[in-house]
Amino acid sequence: MNIPLSSKEVATLIDMLSLATLVVGWDEETNVPRNKAFFELQEKMFCAIKDSGFTHLVEYDPQMGCHDITAEHLVHSKTTEIYTEFRDEVFWEELVIHLADRDLIKRIGEERFERLDEETRREMLVEEEKNYWREVEKNGVDHLYIVHPQGG
Repeated sequence: MNIPLSSKEVATLIDMLSLATLVVGWDEETNVPRNKAFFELQEKMFCAIKDSGFTHLVEYDPQMGCHDITAEHLVHSKTTEIYTEFRDEVFWEELVIHLADRDLIKRIGEERFERLDEETRREMLVEEEKNYWREVEKNGVDHLYIVHPQGG
């Protein structure tokens, strides 16, 4: 396969590969079969990119034992910023969803909650989620506390 790419497209490809491995390797488990294929493909692509003359974008890191983005490219790359924004958005989204689910279960009971079809559940959760979104957008985690039940 031969795909002609401009320098800018190669830089974008490097960022795409890096984002993919950041996402699958979020827990640093690079050797699990699911993740290993991503890291191996990134290594193969980075090696080919470097061998094609893009040494200002990719270099071999002997300490890591694989190819990596150069410091020069990292300065111009948005990869870290995109990944940080992604993780931040996922955190808040999941927090709001879990808190709203918890409150709805508390209100209607777990058995009834489990029997709800997805559409009905979503309709019932809309207001709960809106309330939590208003809170976290205004105060972040400043007003969130763990309250232990009595006797527990």
